Amino acid sequence: YFQFFCVCIPKIDIGQGVGITMHSAWDPQRGTAGGGQHLKTWRNSPLFRVKLKEFRPTMGRLLITTSLPDARKDAYFMDSIPDIAQWDGSQYHGGSLLYPAHALFICQDEPTLTNIVVNTDYTQQRDVTVEMDLDLRKNGAFSYVVVPCTYADEIRSEFFISALFLDEDGNRMEVEITPLEEWTGYNYTASVSGQW
Repeated sequence: YFQFFCVCIPKIDIGQGVGITMHSAWDPQRGTAGGGQHLKTWRNSPLFRVKLKEFRPTMGRLLITTSLPDARKDAYFMDSIPDIAQWDGSQYHGGSLLYPAHALFICQDEPTLTNIVVNTDYTQQRDVTVEMDLDLRKNGAFSYVVVPCTYADEIRSEFFISALFLDEDGNRMEVEITPLEEWTGYNYTASVSGQW
């Protein structure tokens, strides 16, 4: 027994507003190949803040995508794998020639496990996209920390991150992506004075 439903998506007006795309990389030498959320080095992955340039109370859809460069140009290296028929697709045995398993984590305010709002599964595909329906009239402006990461740490790969917000009429609203150079954690310092 199957149930089908239809969702009406508004026409996208390409002429209004822009999405934004930014180039980045997971790079072990620069310390930005932190790996997945199951590793203590997760926050070493590149971090980005995504928000609207100008707030307008509306409903809409936020799309955030990580795209990897085209890996087909490296396909001739597949001949270096001794028994290609036995290869399980892991990134430790030739997977660097294809796409590393990667995912997107969207966090509210700070990049911590308890602040993850939505995330994708790890996948060895070129593009990974998160779509979020947001009600800015009810919840106000959004500001998310985006953590694109690979499943394993020390994986080297370039990527592009892009963000787009479409209002309820399908019009694009300007989004900005700001790289966060470093997350230093919470400022939980306190001074205590007194006598014993």
